[in-house]
Amino acid sequence: MGYPLVSVIIPTYNRALILNETIQSVLQQTHRELEIIVVDDGSTDNTGRLIEKINDKRLFYLYKENRGLASARNEGIKKSKGEYIAFLDSDDRWLPSKIEKQIEVFKNSRLKPGVVYCGVRYIDENGAKIREEKLPAYRGNIFLELLGSRRNAVLGAGSTILVKKECFKECGLLNENLSYRIDLEMLIRIAKKFAFDYAAEVLSEIRIHNTRMSSDVDNIIKGREMLFEKIYSDLKNHRRILAKYYYQTALLYLKKGDIIKHREYIVKSVKSFPLIRAVKALWKH
Repeated sequence: MGYPLVSVIIPTYNRALILNETIQSVLQQTHRELEIIVVDDGSTDNTGRLIEKINDKRLFYLYKENRGLASARNEGIKKSKGEYIAFLDSDDRWLPSKIEKQIEVFKNSRLKPGVVYCGVRYIDENGAKIREEKLPAYRGNIFLELLGSRRNAVLGAGSTILVKKECFKECGLLNENLSYRIDLEMLIRIAKKFAFDYAAEVLSEIRIHNTRMSSDVDNIIKGREMLFEKIYSDLKNHRRILAKYYYQTALLYLKKGDIIKHREYIVKSVKSFPLIRAVKALWKH
């Protein structure tokens, strides 16, 4: 395999204050065959000037109008020349051996994976560890684990995965119409055709901000509905997972205070598969 070229795609929007730290974590990788594509999704800060100050021929800067995360990543994929694609969110960072150890998994794994991910450490805005580290748990054919996961079975996908470029050629790019679980929908499609494996150690650091995750229940519900439309053809063949999905949506409506919709989705859940917790909830209402 030698030293294959890895294209690192960093989408960013108004993160000039922290972007340099993210880029430096890539420049310090022990795997040196890299191209780093920073896709600026319409920033209004001094992101462009920051990039100009970094003197490394492997770094490329693309500015585009603001169209969201999926669009920015897709633009990077289209411009990439590497055999492998790695994503890195513009507020996260990597440990120095991240890419090297993932390439070793690609080289040595009997699974012949299309995707290799790794463990994560959660840090605060100052870089201090704030949560328990998480190690990966799923390898091989993980389609059902992804399909049924409330949280992505692939930890921190936006900053942990290394993907063979052929996966995007066969399975398509990210869905730019989704506003929720964009990574999950992409990985579900890839998992239909490719195996997954992992480097069993923490190699990525995910930064948690107070504003990182939306607390707007209406937007979360809307996003789930859009995701549901994309994956329903798969869900309907796995009734227990479909029931779990309906039940989780019912909980969101309960959190919103919409008892009618809550009951509607509980009924859908029970009709799909009689989960004990859904049956109990049905008797309560």
